[in-house]
Parts: sequence; structure tokens; C-alpha cells
Amino acid sequence: MATINKTEASVRNGVKIVKTAIKKDLSLSEASRRANFGRNYVSDIKARIKENYKNKNVSKETYQEFTSLIKEYSK
Repeated sequence: MATINKTEASVRNGVKIVKTAIKKDLSLSEASRRANFGRNYVSDIKARIKENYKNKNVSKETYQEFTSLIKEYSK
């Protein structure tokens, strides 16, 4: 199994948090808090996701999953 870097792991945690927020109808900050992360965890990922993808710190699959979930959440 390939090891994943810290950024990839962080974005994957963000994916789980956004899924929880959608499923349980929570704010992103509340879902982050419930997952034992800081309330700005997802917004911090959002702020850096494009740069991290461009620098190949995040896989295409993870990038696409995170961005599509954020769009779904924002509806």
C-alpha cells in the first residue's frame, strides 16, 4: 500500500467532514468540531486545495471528490 502524504490525508479528512455535514445537516465548523478538528479545518483546506493539487500534493481523485462535495454542500 502506498503511503499518503500529510496534505492528502488532511484533504481526505476534509472529505469525511463535508460528507458528515451534508448527511447530518450540520455547518462545516460544527462537523469539524465533532470530528475533533478545529472549526476552520475545512475552510483551511478549501483555501489551499487548488495550490496543493497543482503542486501534486493531492491526488486528482481526492481533489475532485472534495471540490464536488463542497459544491453539493453549498447548494
